[in-house]
Parts: sequence; C-alpha cells; structure tokens
Amino acid sequence: MADIISPDQLGSVLAEAFKTYTDEIKEELYEGLEEIGKEAVEEVKELSPVYTGKRKKLKKGKYKKGWRYEIQKNRGAIKVVVCNRHYPLTHLLENGTLNHDGTQHSKPIPHISIANKHAEEKVDKLLENL
Repeated sequence: MADIISPDQLGSVLAEAFKTYTDEIKEELYEGLEEIGKEAVEEVKELSPVYTGKRKKLKKGKYKKGWRYEIQKNRGAIKVVVCNRHYPLTHLLENGTLNHDGTQHSKPIPHISIANKHAEEKVDKLLENL
C-alpha cells in the first residue's frame, strides 16, 4: 500500500526517487562498461601479433600479454581505456611503418581498430538497454 504524502513533501519525495533511479542506472552502466572492458582486452589479446624473431629484448608474447583496461571517471563522464604496457609498439603494429623513401617497411596488423569497433557496438547496445 502506498504511503500518503502531503503536497509540501512531493518535491523531496520525487527528488529522492529520481536520485535512487539515477544511482541504479549508473551502477548498471558501470558494471556493463567493466564487462565490455574485459571483453575488449581479451579480443585485442587474441588479435595481437606475437614476435617470432630471435632478438632477446623482444620476448615472445610480451606485447600480447601487456593489454590492460581501466575505467576513468571525470566530471560525470565514464570511459573505458584499453592500453598496452608497450605503448610505442601499438601505433607501429596497427599502422605499419615506412622507410625514408616512402616504401612499405612493415605491413600494418589491424588489431586495435577491430577490437575498438566491437567495443563501441557493445556500448551502443548497453546504452539502448538502459
């Protein structure tokens, strides 16, 4: 049975109801973004190249294992950041490299853009379901 409130209390009761609803939505959004971050890291790990050469400085699988995610909150905005410990390699591997004369030195290996596209689609679905 519903409680009876006076007209003077209506504003505060509505404000409390909206605050509770907003907190629930934020919690669902945060949990969904955590799950999307974990899935994005797993996907980019699967797509990442593995070094097969003989140089000792570049151990096999070190780049692939270096992927992490974090959720950043800033002024009400929430975002998931997926990054690699070996960040200088990410641009070179994703986009390839050129020699000084403009010829292709190494071919690009798209792995970050694919995982990013899938993560964006998942975020869109999450926001539609809220």
